[in-house]
Amino acid sequence: MTPDERAAADAELAAFEAAQDVAEVNGPPVLPAEVWAERPELGAVRDAAHARLVSPDALLGAVLARVAVAVPHTIKIPGIVGGPVGLTTYIVAVGPPGVGKSAAGRVAAELIALPPEVPVAPIGSGEGLVELLHELVPEDDGTGKTHKVKRQVRYRALVTVDEGSALGELGSRKGSTLLSTLRSAWTDAPIGNANASAERRRIIPAGQATYSVLVGLQPTKAGPLLEDVDAGTPQRCVWVAADHPHPPDEIPTWPGWTWAPPTPRDLDRLEVTGGPYRWRTVAVAEDIIAEVVDRRRAVQSRRLEVDPWRAHDDLLRLKVGALLALLAGRLEVTVDDWRLAGVLVETSAGVRDYCIAAVAQVAGERERQHRAILVGRDRALEHDQRTRALDAAADTIARKVGRVGTATRTDCNRAMSSRHRQYVTTDEAIEHALDLGLIVETDDGYRPGRRSA
Repeated sequence: MTPDERAAADAELAAFEAAQDVAEVNGPPVLPAEVWAERPELGAVRDAAHARLVSPDALLGAVLARVAVAVPHTIKIPGIVGGPVGLTTYIVAVGPPGVGKSAAGRVAAELIALPPEVPVAPIGSGEGLVELLHELVPEDDGTGKTHKVKRQVRYRALVTVDEGSALGELGSRKGSTLLSTLRSAWTDAPIGNANASAERRRIIPAGQATYSVLVGLQPTKAGPLLEDVDAGTPQRCVWVAADHPHPPDEIPTWPGWTWAPPTPRDLDRLEVTGGPYRWRTVAVAEDIIAEVVDRRRAVQSRRLEVDPWRAHDDLLRLKVGALLALLAGRLEVTVDDWRLAGVLVETSAGVRDYCIAAVAQVAGERERQHRAILVGRDRALEHDQRTRALDAAADTIARKVGRVGTATRTDCNRAMSSRHRQYVTTDEAIEHALDLGLIVETDDGYRPGRRSA
């Protein structure tokens, strides 16, 4: 490595360390302060977060995730692009260790109660997600005898992941169906293992399940999840900051706000769609539908190029808008819900970008550490080669001096080989030979020294 290359590497390392310091100070983006004052339920979420010393953003994400599975799985977003889609929601809370990523989920449980039939379980595998909704039930075999078989008996589940890197690692294992199952569930596609034996086959038909997944994730460990961008997994998530840059000076009291899911009478007002199952679709404002349709047409006609990281933004925003409406006690997604959902989705993109940068920084640091090792080896090799060349050149000069009796500098220079000249100069070789006592300097040149005698 040349001196210029070494200087460039040192400058690059210094710039990296400076950027890392800035990222650690700034942290991931959070929702604008004015959002919490727009609605009483949002203010209650903020106050609950402050009362329990957790992030308001992370708590709101956990609250929306619980709302998604607190309502019947038959509640859908109408088919604006494609068919109706359920409320399956994935929340990724981002923050350093000990900041309270999982604590926000526990606080959310105090605000949003789930029906007893909704299980809360850690994630394991794609098959495990499907199995979570199944149970052994007695069934008549046609002869009057009964035996137990696995059947789907539940339609909603809340799944937790304490460390998001495990999600990517589980999904990246050979033969794993976890990430593909999560992607399919998010769009209400069928999930299960159709290729299994009859005894092990578990199938959940399209639209017959709603999942919420709560993930706690350190920014630098987001790589395995972010790497699934081509398949579309990280784009289906709402990313929220688990730390809070501006906690209140005084801890407020616990808010008196409570939330209740829509009643059967409320649900009866929803439009019912047909098919093999009957869905109830929430109303969506015409202006929202027009905006989504116009953007879709622009993409289809290639007038609009979509960033792969933002490919699912419209559906993600519709889901968030519907959850905000339900949180407000409504079954209609208004333009104001859509606007607020847009703020959440934009903030989510910023948090995700922060994680991308954090992962890149770690990768850059590893690369620079590897490069530093190589530079050290290169320098050690150069030093070794120079030392050996210096010794060899001094010995060559000593032999030349010994043959001629008295040698001039020109004689010493001619004795040097081109191989030695790559690493040392003639003057350096002569000086080294003098230091070793191989030659001595006289008025008329150089004579053999005591060590060469």
